[in-house]
Amino acid sequence: MNQAVNVLTGNFPFEGVIIEKLMIHRVFAPAEDKTRVPPAVKKHFINLNAEEKSALQSRVTAALGNRSHGIEMSIDQADEGSFFQISAEMLHCEKDRFIELSEVLANNLTDALTRRIPGGVMAIISGRVGEHARPFVSVIKAEFQDGFTTESVDDQTVALNYVRDIFLTETQKLYKIGCLVEVVSAPPGNGQYNKSNYRAFLFDHLLTSVETRTAASYFYNTFLGMGISSSSKKLTQNFYEYTVDYINSLDVDEDKKFDYVESLRAELKSQTAIVSSADFAEKYLEEDHSETYVDYMKDRGFPQGGVEKDVEYIESKLRKKRKVNFTSGVSITGPSDDFQDLVTVEERGENDTLVRIQGIVSDLG
Repeated sequence: MNQAVNVLTGNFPFEGVIIEKLMIHRVFAPAEDKTRVPPAVKKHFINLNAEEKSALQSRVTAALGNRSHGIEMSIDQADEGSFFQISAEMLHCEKDRFIELSEVLANNLTDALTRRIPGGVMAIISGRVGEHARPFVSVIKAEFQDGFTTESVDDQTVALNYVRDIFLTETQKLYKIGCLVEVVSAPPGNGQYNKSNYRAFLFDHLLTSVETRTAASYFYNTFLGMGISSSSKKLTQNFYEYTVDYINSLDVDEDKKFDYVESLRAELKSQTAIVSSADFAEKYLEEDHSETYVDYMKDRGFPQGGVEKDVEYIESKLRKKRKVNFTSGVSITGPSDDFQDLVTVEERGENDTLVRIQGIVSDLG
């Protein structure tokens, strides 16, 4: 069995995307009688003007960058004919060979489609990314949309034009991106490239929900040969523990810390399949804390992009806490499952309450 790529080797800043080559093909789902419909392939590169190239570079960066739901994947399939071997060769081959290999990928994606999965546009991009301009190959599979554009006829009149078969709009979510980045340049050994010299990334809106992960697997598993990283359990544990450490370091009252920690538990217990420090900061932290939190997580070595959520190592820590507040400002918290068995509260008078707690004092803080 191929061993998964270790994603704990540090953050990869997926920023500064520069597109150098672009191929566009069309892929189709099987026909109604389940027969295979071959892809419509192009034999030439697409030339983009400056505005078009900038827009496409921004889409890829937004999908896979540090504040996105893009996640790092393991390279599970690295044998001959795999997406990995084909893409690694594309980073080093001549233009004619690149075109040939892009057609192979179009056929491979077609083979991965089923009647329930729509076809669409397949864009194959190569270029450079990151601070050190690492070579990358990326495949985008996007579904078509339709929409409207406006055109000024005169100062008083605006014409509305209906446009079909558009894709990769700024708000569109019906696309997937698989990306392979070369981090160590080395020739193939025995005719094959070494996957330890590469890192793999994925964006797929379906992966943002645990319930729809199976629907996304045809792209990342069947076509790309990638898998959910085996280190997801540890990374999720790190996310929880680092975030709790940050919250405890804040110069705020205990109620605010309690609320932040409960928000963390709620996020980790939710149906979202990805966690990220940027998302948590935006959704739950006050403005004064959000930026310092993201920097804190980065300094601790936590990935800046999304991480596949797996709470197996921290399940016991995700149980919601019960909290009792008193008018004097005193609070008592404890596990909700057996709070009533551990804490007994009896009112003794208008300003007097008797609390009995099972257990002895272990820490006076």
